[in-house]
Amino acid sequence: MESARLIFNFTSVQFYEILVVLTAIFLARRRIWYDSTLLVGLENLLVFVPFILISNAALIDSNMALEMCLAGAAVAVVRFGGLKRHFTQLNLPVWLLGIGSVLLALNVALPLIYRHFGETKIGVHIDSGPAYVMNECTWLLILPAVLGLVNFLPRARAAGNLPPQHRWLPLGMFTLWIVVTCAHLYGLDFIYQFDLRGELLAPAAWVLVWTIFRRAPAKLLWHKYALTLQPLCVPLLSTSPGGRETFLILAALNLAGYGTVSLQDRSNRLARHLVVAAALLLVAGLPAGWLPAIATGSAQVPALGPGLAQIKCVAAGLMAYVILWTALRRSPQSALIGSIFFSAALMWVFRHHPGAGHWAIQSGFVFLLLHSLRWKDGEHPAGNLVRLTAGLTWVIQSVVWMNADTGRFWMPFIPGAIVLGTCFACQLYRFEWEKTAVPVAAFLVMLSGPSCGIVEGVRLAPQACSRSPAAFCSSAAEPWPRLRGTTGINPKTGSDQTSSALRTGNPDLATRGINFSSDCIRAYLCDNNFVMRNPIIAALDVPTAEQALQLAEQIAPAVGMFKIGSELFTAAGPDIVKKVRATGASVFLDLKFHDIPNTVTKAVTAAVQLDVQMLTVHTSGGTEMLKAAEKAAEETAWKLGRIPPLVLGVTVLTSLDVATLREIGLDVNVEYQVRRLATMANKAGLRGLVCSPQEVVKLRQFLPPAMQLITPRHPHRRGKGR
Repeated sequence: MESARLIFNFTSVQFYEILVVLTAIFLARRRIWYDSTLLVGLENLLVFVPFILISNAALIDSNMALEMCLAGAAVAVVRFGGLKRHFTQLNLPVWLLGIGSVLLALNVALPLIYRHFGETKIGVHIDSGPAYVMNECTWLLILPAVLGLVNFLPRARAAGNLPPQHRWLPLGMFTLWIVVTCAHLYGLDFIYQFDLRGELLAPAAWVLVWTIFRRAPAKLLWHKYALTLQPLCVPLLSTSPGGRETFLILAALNLAGYGTVSLQDRSNRLARHLVVAAALLLVAGLPAGWLPAIATGSAQVPALGPGLAQIKCVAAGLMAYVILWTALRRSPQSALIGSIFFSAALMWVFRHHPGAGHWAIQSGFVFLLLHSLRWKDGEHPAGNLVRLTAGLTWVIQSVVWMNADTGRFWMPFIPGAIVLGTCFACQLYRFEWEKTAVPVAAFLVMLSGPSCGIVEGVRLAPQACSRSPAAFCSSAAEPWPRLRGTTGINPKTGSDQTSSALRTGNPDLATRGINFSSDCIRAYLCDNNFVMRNPIIAALDVPTAEQALQLAEQIAPAVGMFKIGSELFTAAGPDIVKKVRATGASVFLDLKFHDIPNTVTKAVTAAVQLDVQMLTVHTSGGTEMLKAAEKAAEETAWKLGRIPPLVLGVTVLTSLDVATLREIGLDVNVEYQVRRLATMANKAGLRGLVCSPQEVVKLRQFLPPAMQLITPRHPHRRGKGR
């Protein structure tokens, strides 16, 4: 029954097309040119439709499909032969019939080929196997090759002034054939359940846009530029996960194409810019192994890792092109655009660094002010105002940066020195000393770091003086440990060399039973992206929230952070974190998360939402758990607009010794286990560890300088942990 229905539909379409051709010839003999030309167009639209019906017939009987294909091809040849012979006024050149024969053969073969490979296909929406390869080759190679044949043929010419003799008629027929062939391919993919992805369409689209650029007349300048720009956008179709190879090939072909155009047409300035853009897209699409790695905050990460979506590669290439294009121009408008893009690019590249925002803003000001040296103020009246505003804003932002937790006194010196040196070099070369706003702003930025440090030292001096002379020396130097990148612990010996106000003790607190030697921890902070103004962390190891808040209020001027452990957190709940943070103090949440990665992710997310500055996880949870914790901390913090907290890995508790490790199934010594877990934490991306003071020197021998070590103030022997 199904076979009879298909045969009836196939025969009906064939008879209809024969009648259309006969009617067109009849009207042409009567010199009714317009209607006869419309019927010819209808015939070209329907010529390959019968083969779409054959694709359904192939599922029923392959022999019947073969017979229908041969019959359909024969009837199509007869119809077009009749048009060529009896409709002599029709602009139907021989080369067009040749291309039509190729497309006819393709449409005849497609149902049979898909039927053959469909018999070996196992499953639906497959991504491997002979049938999958055949479908990929059809879209990626055969269809673009057929579409590109038109580039090797002579340009069509008008055969006369009659409607069937117009010069655009051959191209119109070819367009109809290609459209129906693509519809036929789509129908076959639907029948045999292949996924139609963007990268499958990209090669044919690339051939199409370059064909239009090559053959379409560009009478107007904007038309010419529009045709030149189109091929650059085609690789965007290949941004799906499996389109990397297609993207890379199309980017390379675009580079070759734009290079050829720029050499042949010197007047096409846009083509020269697009050569750079195509080159950047090509570099952005290279495999990860072909590019060097860039350093992030804690590990070496490939510039193009497996998880980097290709749309980000495209965005990076286009952003670099915009920056280069604006850098070559001489207007304040282009400088503003370039500085914004430059800042955004640096922010994206170093997005895992807590201080990335400030560095990105500083880089944008550097770009803008250096670019302003090339402006001609006579041509741009507002240039001087933009220069003055940018310089003033730059100085203000530098002061704000120095008062943030991530600022250090030497940081503004780098962008300031770059601008100041470049400015003097340019002005000495040109003997022009008019643009003084730029060097003045750079000099003030260089002074912002030391001046903020001095002001802060003076501000803290009265508080320290009220405690004791020794406290005065310590408090006056409190801003400078963070500026030096050390906190008084000797990296070679691990001994504490800092003179702290807490060493003198406080009688009032001593009467309340507070023992600083056991309740205070010292953070060993290296020169990295996490900064504390005061490296002393006091543990709020008390049973109630009232006691904790009272203790925090009393010792707040002398410490840099408060540690909330399991006892206080269990007794007072998450509200104790909010109450301590409400006083302006930083919080170290020491709960030592240890669970499956998904649970730890949720726990860290909740902790970051409480606005803690440090938190701990057990490194024995494994690499995936550690990665999940660090990722959750960074992503949650950035969503909330905060600096990501420092996720600290706890290696081996001080209460564990060799016997205890052997009891839980680890036949290793403590030192080896600490080293193994610390190495794993570093590879997982953690930026800090909690360790014993005796382990500082040994850990420093193999951990990177960026790894932060948090230690108890005084050593505790293994097996005698607190």
